[in-house]
Amino acid sequence: MNLKQKQWLWGLYLGYLVVLFALSVVLIPRGDLTAIEKISFLLLMILTASMPIIYRGHVLTLFQWVSLAVFLKYGLLVEIVMTQFAIITALYSAGVRYGSLYRIPVNTFIFLITSLVSAAVFYFLGGEVGRGLALTFQQQLVPIFAYAVTFLVVNHTLIHLFRVLVLKANSSFLKGIMREVAISSIMLPLGLMLLYLSEAVGLVAVFILGSFFAGIGMFLQMYHKSQYTNRMLKDVTEYGHELNACNTREKLIHLFAVQVEQFLEADTVVLYEGKQQELNLLNGSLLDAEWSNHFQNGDLYSKNVYETGSPYTMLRREDGDLRDIRLPEIYQSVVSLPIRQKEDTYGVITVFSKNMYHFKKQRIHMLEILVNIFAVAIKNVDLLETTKQESVRDPLTGLYNFRYMMEALKKTVNEADFPFSIILLDLDHFKKINDTYGHQSGNDVLEAVADRMRKICPDNSVISRYGGEEFVILLPHHGEEDARQVGILLQQDFSSRSILIRSDLLVGETVDIKVTASFGIAEAGKKDHAMDLIRKADRAMYNGAKSKGRNRVATYSDIKQEHSLSL
Repeated sequence: MNLKQKQWLWGLYLGYLVVLFALSVVLIPRGDLTAIEKISFLLLMILTASMPIIYRGHVLTLFQWVSLAVFLKYGLLVEIVMTQFAIITALYSAGVRYGSLYRIPVNTFIFLITSLVSAAVFYFLGGEVGRGLALTFQQQLVPIFAYAVTFLVVNHTLIHLFRVLVLKANSSFLKGIMREVAISSIMLPLGLMLLYLSEAVGLVAVFILGSFFAGIGMFLQMYHKSQYTNRMLKDVTEYGHELNACNTREKLIHLFAVQVEQFLEADTVVLYEGKQQELNLLNGSLLDAEWSNHFQNGDLYSKNVYETGSPYTMLRREDGDLRDIRLPEIYQSVVSLPIRQKEDTYGVITVFSKNMYHFKKQRIHMLEILVNIFAVAIKNVDLLETTKQESVRDPLTGLYNFRYMMEALKKTVNEADFPFSIILLDLDHFKKINDTYGHQSGNDVLEAVADRMRKICPDNSVISRYGGEEFVILLPHHGEEDARQVGILLQQDFSSRSILIRSDLLVGETVDIKVTASFGIAEAGKKDHAMDLIRKADRAMYNGAKSKGRNRVATYSDIKQEHSLSL
């Protein structure tokens, strides 16, 4: 419901209360002998209303058997007044708080209409209040049964229409009515029993049935809580299976954030990873740009949890001992939990709701279980990705290794419908560097060359260490001439800029050296295989660059043309 609808609803509700109060003062006798009896019935109704059962998002109230007896004994007005108290008690006991208080006037009007229609049917069929079961079957029990059926049908129909038309929620009318029939089959006999015993033994009946219902109610609530906990554990288990099935970090983070949002019915979920005492937002792509910027470097609650390692819960903004002044005021409830990996705090998850008292203890406990599953899952994914990277990366330079390059090249040769080329380059006189400065210095040179290639080559290129001091660069969407330009940029950079190394053979002396390379370039032909392309680039490098003095860029077309001219 939007704000304007709620304002109209509350206005009507306040007006209704004024009218109800006035009618009560005028029409309900005060100081008569039934006052204590009425108070006893009211207390019994409040007791039964305080034990609602929440079943799949529906609040099932169990006070109707008392309201039936009250209607038959004292009439419609007394029943409506007592029902008002019962509604407030039931909704409060069901966890309705600030954000959903509109349910009080909604349920009040639903029960008001239900009572009026049911009473009309009762009176139409000749029923009389204040006569108990003293009349004949046709005179009283038939109207009572009709009253109960009408109450059930009208009440459920109104609730169903409100959920579908106003809340836009999915609701099965048939399943709901069957559930109400099952409850009413118990409530109707209880109501008639209360009416009969109250006439037979007086207030003792209220005490007896109140004690009986309290026992039954507590049993049902314990049963409901156990079923509720089992359902949550089942959900958490299913969530855990889904998390453990993720094989990429991005997919895992996205799924976990969505799961928590659905599980807690939250408005915003933020995930952080802690690095060097700072929080980095993990799920920024799931947030609006405004929220993503706000949470980028961590909110106050998450920082506190990361520093202390202890969970934090705020059920109402006004009661919180921590206040993030940057946090929009629409957020009223906060739960923030550390994500632990053994003894270390890996990160933090913080969940926000616009409603006060939104987060229940049971769900927070289940969230803790889910967070522990996520902590293990992300550790496994990180380990998997590290292992995967190690299997395709050269450990020294961080470039792709020969195996990965050959797979990428084969795939491109077989699938590409665009021009592409490769560059094969070999560092000139690299053995001399190792002999002069030591092998570690040679490794430093290889790392520096790899860094330069990463910076100069196009973003879509695949750079690999072919072996030793040889490298291969795959250039998608580059013909031979475009690839030549990339090779020239690399050749000019290598020959013009020196590399600072620490010599192992000269007692740690730092030395500036220049390293050049010979480049061979080949563009893929229509019938070329991966190794054909490597051989062409290799031939271009040796025949067009190495044999002509090194520090050159040569293409396969160049040497092919030279060969044809020599013939």
